[in-house]
Amino acid sequence: MTLGAAMAIIIGFGVLVLVGIAWGWSRRVRRDRGLVAPTDVPEGFVAEASFSGFYVATTRHEKPLDRLAIRHLRYRGRVGIEVSSAGVLLAITGEAPVFVAASRIVGVDRATWTIDRVVERDGLVRLAWRVDAETIADSYVRMTGDAPGNTSGELLAAVTRILPQPTPTGKAE
Repeated sequence: MTLGAAMAIIIGFGVLVLVGIAWGWSRRVRRDRGLVAPTDVPEGFVAEASFSGFYVATTRHEKPLDRLAIRHLRYRGRVGIEVSSAGVLLAITGEAPVFVAASRIVGVDRATWTIDRVVERDGLVRLAWRVDAETIADSYVRMTGDAPGNTSGELLAAVTRILPQPTPTGKAE
């Protein structure tokens, strides 16, 4: 086999891989086109706590390998996170801000891995929230640095404070 033939085979294989990736991503986007990220920030929204980090991914609830291709939450990037009693605002660089109302938040906890990312134990913060009546999503963020006021523990505490509280009948307020 000549060097030219070997190069042609390698380039052909590379093109085939890229076409497969593009095809798989377009199918995922089509599958998830009915899922809509809430982008309406309430009038007069005032953050009680602000954080910065990296947005990692959004997946189906408790299925960290099943990425959801929800518009404005498809791609990784730097994120500003603002928490208020009204909810959580995720401002990912290059995307419209996503506002998750407190009433949509199902829970918040720590995670070690999700699709495309494995970190030290409990290095990710997982925000579980309702996209619609049938779909719960987990959005993962990784805090940057250990600056005072910008740790995963402080983000976890801030979101926990706004979680809907169950009543004696078991329904959330």
